Amino acid sequence: LRLSSGDGSPLADAAVRRRVDRTPVIPGTSIAGVLRNLVERLSESRCKIDEGPEQRGAQVCGCSTCKLFGEVRVGATDATPSRVVVHDAILNNAEVRVTDGVAINRSRKAAADARKFDQEEIVPGASLTIEVVGRDLSEKELDWLGAALRLVGAGIAPVGGRVAQGFGRLDVTRLACRCRDLANAAHVFAAVMRDPGDDGAWPYAVEPFPGGGKTLPGTLIWSFEVAVADNATFLVGDSGMALATGFDRAPRGGAAAPELPGPSLRGILRSQAERILRTLKPEAACDPTNPRTCCAA
Repeated sequence: LRLSSGDGSPLADAAVRRRVDRTPVIPGTSIAGVLRNLVERLSESRCKIDEGPEQRGAQVCGCSTCKLFGEVRVGATDATPSRVVVHDAILNNAEVRVTDGVAINRSRKAAADARKFDQEEIVPGASLTIEVVGRDLSEKELDWLGAALRLVGAGIAPVGGRVAQGFGRLDVTRLACRCRDLANAAHVFAAVMRDPGDDGAWPYAVEPFPGGGKTLPGTLIWSFEVAVADNATFLVGDSGMALATGFDRAPRGGAAAPELPGPSLRGILRSQAERILRTLKPEAACDPTNPRTCCAA
């Protein structure tokens, strides 16, 4: 996981976001943003968030997503607040490590000059609880929200930073949905007498968990297993691991469980895709060796 705080630390240029007690945390706003995007795609609603700057007195968007997560035009007349609250997710048993990164000069296909950086990241194995509270949800809204949470738990919709480089995939271990009716005296009594995090404060269990069977429109997932050839090897150097082991060079993840980072694989796929596109249609792909055709990215 990459949970950047936006600040550096004595050990890294990009530090992990932490609470006051130094415990790593994913802000609820970050998770809510992921869920909102997923619900917008699942509901196929046309949100007007990209139609221009917010204007006081403007008309509300009125799409299904804005009705659930709050109006995007905060100054709009009759704007409604969010009916979904997402709490901060505290990471348990989280181990933080510092890894090296370097910008690539795509023309030379080598490390760019003076572009090395360090970043903190969460080592695989940490656990967290995502708690979402919804109010006055319709059956469709409950289904959309449940489907979005399922996609996050399946690793299809990652959270945190640098998700395009393979960070942020979660693996769900437990799904639970409970509710209460404040028009029911017994439910009100349970809500008052029990801690909000206690299942007993939410007497009715919704089973099965909502949103089963839904998939994201236009989403494709590839998964393949390969083995290192008998006459080949690879090295992903990590200075932090080298310092810890005493070697001049050491693989990321250590000798017991070496890792090939997602950014490395992504870079290879991008480079090969550009070569293929340039062969089929030269003007369709960026050519980093030619400044006239190379895009800003």
